[in-house]
Amino acid sequence: MPIYIWEYTAGKMFYGFPDLGTGIKIAPHHRGRSIDPDQLTQDVSQKEIQEMKDIATEYLGMSPIFKSSAVCMYTNTPDENFIIDYHPEFGNIIIASPCSGHGFKFSSLTGRILSDMALGNDTGFDLSPFSLTRPAIASPR
Repeated sequence: MPIYIWEYTAGKMFYGFPDLGTGIKIAPHHRGRSIDPDQLTQDVSQKEIQEMKDIATEYLGMSPIFKSSAVCMYTNTPDENFIIDYHPEFGNIIIASPCSGHGFKFSSLTGRILSDMALGNDTGFDLSPFSLTRPAIASPR
């Protein structure tokens, strides 16, 4: 099974990683409690564990056996898009935040875009959804 993300109902997704010899990873995407990064704990409730077991049974057709849990900390913008833009005052600075969690899946494309930007080349992409001035990011003036 490859790395995957599955929207199983509107606005609810789970993701996972293949079995590399120790079992699969399955987890909810963009859900969970909001936290202060300095207060992150590894507490996972039995309800959360059962939810993932139910999802694995229904959508992946398996009879899961819970082995262990780990809490991942996601950083996201309010609209869940990345930030890829030039600094508003210093055009020689590029600000990029592919956010955590899901950002690594786009690392090859993000790297290509950032290298094109650094070299002054056309990226070939509309980067307005990733702008620092988009409504989800821009602070009120």
